[in-house]
Amino acid sequence: MKKAISLLLGAVLLLTGCGSWAPNGETRIQSDIAVLEYNDLRDSYMERPTFVSLRQRIGAEPALQIEVDQYGVEDGQLYFTPQSAQPLIDQIDKYLEWEAIALERGDQIDRKIGEAPSISGFKYVTSFFSGNAKSHYFVLGQCIMGCLTGIDQKYRFYFDHENAVRLQHLLTQFRDGEVQALNEDEVYK
Repeated sequence: MKKAISLLLGAVLLLTGCGSWAPNGETRIQSDIAVLEYNDLRDSYMERPTFVSLRQRIGAEPALQIEVDQYGVEDGQLYFTPQSAQPLIDQIDKYLEWEAIALERGDQIDRKIGEAPSISGFKYVTSFFSGNAKSHYFVLGQCIMGCLTGIDQKYRFYFDHENAVRLQHLLTQFRDGEVQALNEDEVYK
């Protein structure tokens, strides 16, 4: 019995240590990307302050973090791994393809594009959402609890055409290892 408890405790400690954020392991990345959020007063989707960082993890690959200053009290955060980058790159291609068709035809649709893995067992669900016949958005939704209850609005992140292309470019750079952490401890002694 003691051995079983020791093994269980060891496994829990191992799992919580793997993938934890490394101390001083965050590098801010210069990016023009902006997440949009619906503003009731303006009756439109507005760009929110958006910050990109490369985060080092203990015992796991690095993660790309996008932090969004959303309306309300909580900041929204997206985390990407190199494995989640390719499916999202492909899904942004699908969004761009559908956007061209919808603009040509004047369609307004709300349709799921696909899914992609995230860190810690979460997943992303992407969709195409038309604000009107001329404004179409790539929507990245975070699935909490396996999407059993749907995706809460505060876990949906909207990208217009320009920002979807910027996200795709950033994910491509991250996948290809072109986003590098700066060793600030070596510079600022």
